[in-house]
Amino acid sequence: MTASATAVLAATTSLSGALPTHAAWRDNARTLSAERTWQTARTQGIWMFGDSITAADSPDLAGLLRPSGHVLAVDATPGIPTEPAVNQLLERLRHSGPPRRLVMALGTNDSDPRVVARQIDRVLNAVPATTTVYWVNIWKHRWLNRGAESDRTATAAINAVIERADRGHPNLQTVDWWTTVETDPHHYLRDGVHTLPAGRAARNHLIERAVYGPGGRLDTDGQPLLNAAPTERAVVDDYERTGETEAQKLDRNWDELLQELRVSQTGVQILTGFLLTLPLQPKFAELSHFQRGSYVVAISLSILATCLLITPVSMHRLLFRRRRKASLVRVGGFVAQVGLAILAMGTAAVATLIFGILFGERTGLLAGAVTLLVFAVAWLGLPLAMRRSGRSTGGP
Repeated sequence: MTASATAVLAATTSLSGALPTHAAWRDNARTLSAERTWQTARTQGIWMFGDSITAADSPDLAGLLRPSGHVLAVDATPGIPTEPAVNQLLERLRHSGPPRRLVMALGTNDSDPRVVARQIDRVLNAVPATTTVYWVNIWKHRWLNRGAESDRTATAAINAVIERADRGHPNLQTVDWWTTVETDPHHYLRDGVHTLPAGRAARNHLIERAVYGPGGRLDTDGQPLLNAAPTERAVVDDYERTGETEAQKLDRNWDELLQELRVSQTGVQILTGFLLTLPLQPKFAELSHFQRGSYVVAISLSILATCLLITPVSMHRLLFRRRRKASLVRVGGFVAQVGLAILAMGTAAVATLIFGILFGERTGLLAGAVTLLVFAVAWLGLPLAMRRSGRSTGGP
């Protein structure tokens, strides 16, 4: 897409009333993967939302991913515009949580680029920064029907919207289907929209390559999966993971770390926000030297914990596709442990401050020591005791 594509946005507005609205999409058969597939694909594959092109092409794409152990979960309805498809995605997110990889192959059945732009924003606002969204741009020029030129104008405008969103969001990537088809449309498409076998293979390869790296069938950081041998069987609690590749283990470890960080980040953000408001209170100026010192220690530790617990997310973004997943999991886990330790000390400092204000300095110090002891027992002593009493599995 070039600047000329952006220029047609305004022109497309006048065309939107003349193009079909595809209101009959609700009567079409919906391709929907099983619930178990969605849960597996959330961490070990791809979620994909699309229209008739996706419904026709997705079985072959699933076959491409199968040798690497990755799963494709599909929700595709012929003729569906972007807005109702995004509604279906949001409903899925409410029930299942966000996936690691999300492919949106939509826009062919839309006429107004402004609507598509709003739906892209809805998607990106609904998923966390750890979810990478891959948006397949469109090629539509129905040479068997009248109004083909209006198709091309709308296509350019919608693709310009996708390109603009790509530039503005680090976790959005465009899959450039338009450029591939433009070289030889009749080789790839049977009617100016839907794929021939050559188009199906080319489109699926573009998606696979965008998600898993230049060679295809790679994990999110570029580690080869095609010939990866399964790791030694890992026994975790009362169930076994068999045939898990090293890359799949790293993906799972990273996903578990993110779940832990989500819980801790909520607590540290609430604590930091509370402490930041205290100097604005009228009585703050009346605090004693000891109480002010307790506050400085508490806010310093809270800010440091906030930084450390968010650091793995920043590391992931800067190291994305640089084949450093193993280092990311190892260093991210260490930083998270240090952040939790700092958070425990910060909470103890808050207890010292509050009890010191209410009952005096000696009681405040005692309350801080007790708080730190409770955290040490719950966050350190209990896990270490479980580690010593449990069997050693050698698993992750």
